[in-house]
Amino acid sequence: MKRILAICLLFWAQLAAADISQPEIQRFFYDYVNALKAGDDLSALNHWSLLDRTWADQLGIKYKDVPVKLEVGSALLRNLNLLRSGAATIAIDTIAMNRGFAKINYRITTKDTTYTDAHYAVTTATVEPSLTSSLRVFTESWDQVPGKYFDLIYRDLKLFERSNVDAADQFVEATAKTLGISEGKMANLQRAKFRMVLCESFGEVQQLTGMPVHGDFYRPLDAVISKFSPPYHEIAQFLVAYAMDSLPLYTLPLIEEGTATFLGGRWGRAAPVMLYLGGYIYRTGNCEWADLLTYDSFRSGEDNPDFTYPVAGLFCKFLFEEIGREKYSQLYRQCSGSEAEVRAMTEKNFQDAVAAITGKTWVALQAEFKTYVTKQSSAGILAGAPDRGKLVYESGTTEFQIRILEDSAYYNVEITPKTGDVKAALLIGEGSARGPYESFLFKEYFPESTWKRQHYALIFSVGEVGTYDFYTNAITGKYSVGFGANEPILKPGTKQYRFRVEKQLLSDLDKQSIKLYSLK
Repeated sequence: MKRILAICLLFWAQLAAADISQPEIQRFFYDYVNALKAGDDLSALNHWSLLDRTWADQLGIKYKDVPVKLEVGSALLRNLNLLRSGAATIAIDTIAMNRGFAKINYRITTKDTTYTDAHYAVTTATVEPSLTSSLRVFTESWDQVPGKYFDLIYRDLKLFERSNVDAADQFVEATAKTLGISEGKMANLQRAKFRMVLCESFGEVQQLTGMPVHGDFYRPLDAVISKFSPPYHEIAQFLVAYAMDSLPLYTLPLIEEGTATFLGGRWGRAAPVMLYLGGYIYRTGNCEWADLLTYDSFRSGEDNPDFTYPVAGLFCKFLFEEIGREKYSQLYRQCSGSEAEVRAMTEKNFQDAVAAITGKTWVALQAEFKTYVTKQSSAGILAGAPDRGKLVYESGTTEFQIRILEDSAYYNVEITPKTGDVKAALLIGEGSARGPYESFLFKEYFPESTWKRQHYALIFSVGEVGTYDFYTNAITGKYSVGFGANEPILKPGTKQYRFRVEKQLLSDLDKQSIKLYSLK
């Protein structure tokens, strides 16, 4: 009801104020550009709406040498020095008016390249327009649910799962402790909150951010935008910026993305799964250091991030544990700067910086990292399981029998095939529907089935075991024969599959309903 009332009030307010004309919008935008070019930062900032300025400032995160934080990521900011020197020109292509907003499509032309981008302006002002963010334009009428440290904004109820709000808050607290964020700053975060925007598709993410990304830490407004809920990787990026207070705008991707990956995973894979994968990729030589150490080489691998991100995450975790939080923060700052400065960092520059802060040669660190990698043999699941503990589940089908025993740390699983190999799943935690939320991960693995709000799945075969969380749409645990230790799931000398699953991956399994599901 409150939301409907707010929309009605906004509608009548827009009727009461005449839309500003396109020529006025054009004059206003060029006036803004001229203020930026002249270095009149205060005048430029005042072209933005008060609401956007408040959102951008409330958590105190700043970026060095950025005249207007709300410009972060725009073609206008990236080319501002060229515009100031006369080496680039800017011109408006079109102005599209809709719903009280204007979309200003412009192009920046240099000697070699043409860039296109867009800015938005509120057009229902009584005096003159004000610039606003794409986030405000597209999500102004979306619903909102408060967490402890953030406001979750979503358009469709089928995207919203209440328990994920609690999971996100728990992740914020755990990661803040890892990063050493003070109690005072956490109290401020609890008061002011950051924004977490939940999208239906990657295309919607791109619409909100203006960038072709799967998820984003939207720096202009300290917001995280993703199809995943919670978006752990993007929340980690935000918390790093919050912990640092003030950073240059660009950071070497190996450090920036690697840090967020070891803290929060990526693309629906939990951090332990990404690090487990990183160990395998590194050992098999599928990702070379030359692909990671410079800005351009890492970004050129964005078309195949399944290789670069896991290895970067594992290496950053190794460094974090090697040198500790304070020195790691120091290294993070050393690897940050202007776009030109970060792009100019060579492999040797990075290797020297790491050697200086660790007190070890790059060659010695590589040797230590190789040893570290060999220890990444598990992502919450291990081959082999002792036949001990409390029996919590026993059942079977025409194809196999299954027993699960519980000890203090693991669920010990024993599968006995009746004929041939087994590929099957346990769907765990079926419950009554409490809303229209839909799990896209469930549909991916069980396209012919109706989701009945099962929380977890345990999927197993002779070569692989994985755990899946359908509320967060994430792979939370993984063991693949040959990926880590080569211990087989099939117990030697028997027909039994044996493996252990950390209890936290299948929380309260013994108290939930379980359904067997064949995947053959």
